[in-house]
Formats: sequence, C-alpha cells, structure tokens
Amino acid sequence: ERMKTMPLARLQIVTDVNRIRQHLNRDIQDAIHAKDGKGKKRIEVKYDGDPFHLHIGDKVIVCVNEYDTGVFNGDIGWVVDIVNVYCVHVLLEFTSNIVKMNPSDVKLTLAYVVTTHKSQGSDFDKTVCVLEKKHRHTDRSLLYTMVTRGRARVDIICKPNVLKKVINNPPADRDSDMFRLSGTKKKRKRG
Repeated sequence: ERMKTMPLARLQIVTDVNRIRQHLNRDIQDAIHAKDGKGKKRIEVKYDGDPFHLHIGDKVIVCVNEYDTGVFNGDIGWVVDIVNVYCVHVLLEFTSNIVKMNPSDVKLTLAYVVTTHKSQGSDFDKTVCVLEKKHRHTDRSLLYTMVTRGRARVDIICKPNVLKKVINNPPADRDSDMFRLSGTKKKRKRG
C-alpha cells in the first residue's frame, strides 16, 4: 500500500544508453525535490565513481548481490529514511521489506530510469522507452526487451525515424562479436 504513494511507483522509464539514464535520473530527481528538497535529509553517495545525492523518497536500484542482507542486483526500492551516512533504510518493491543498507557497502543508484539490461526479468504497470540510435547494439531484440517490460501501457520516445531504424536493425550475432573481439575463431559445427 505504501508503494503506491512513492514517486513514479507504477511507472518505469527504460533506455538503451547508460549516459541517458544518468542524465534523466538527475533531471527527474531535481524536479521531484525542487519544492521540498531543501528541508529533507540527503547524503552524498558514489556509484561507479559518479557522486550524487540520495534523498528520502528517491527510487533506487541495487547494483550488486548482497547475500547477507538478502538484497539482489536489480532490486528496486525507495529510500524511506536516512539515519546517517552509514545507514539508509530502503523499502524494497518486490518483498515490501524495509532493509537497512550502508550506501558505501551496497551499490545503489537512482532508478527513475534504468537501462534495458537492468530491466530484464522485471515488468511494470507502465513503461516509457527512451530510444537513441547511436550504437550498433540498439536493435529490434533490444526494443522487444524494452517494450515487453510494460504490463498495461508502453510509450516510446525517440527522434523521428529512430524507431523505424531500430526495427529494421536485425539482432547482432553476439557470438560472432565475442569471438571477433577475443581474436579467436568460431568453430563450425560439422553435420
């Protein structure tokens, strides 16, 4: 029940580019906390060397498995309390449990926007897909993964003609890429 009142609880924005994820997360966080952020508790944390602030009410995602606390890579939740720089309480969406976390030990980052990779295996009531056709891995299989995250509604945001280009871009032969990059030759099946 408490989940329904969290910012963007029923909506997930998914993008194919990590740089877009970072920028949109910051913009959304700034917009949410613009009015009431001055009086709220917040702490500075780092993820991948990128410092940012966590506020009470922020939507976050766990980026590594933490077997001791039962928190796993991809778990999404909301910061419900900041005790101090060593203790943050996060309400996890999947289990509805409140978990105490040390932000310097548990890798957390903002989750208003997640990458397609992090969204795999999850589904959301409403999904907004933000597409940017900049790199060769944005293909129709990636689009399929993005679109199938939404249960009730899916919106796609992209520049004109990007959707058509992505749909017409066949999935890359990931095995061929792996072998090419490793410098080894792919063995052919005899049949």
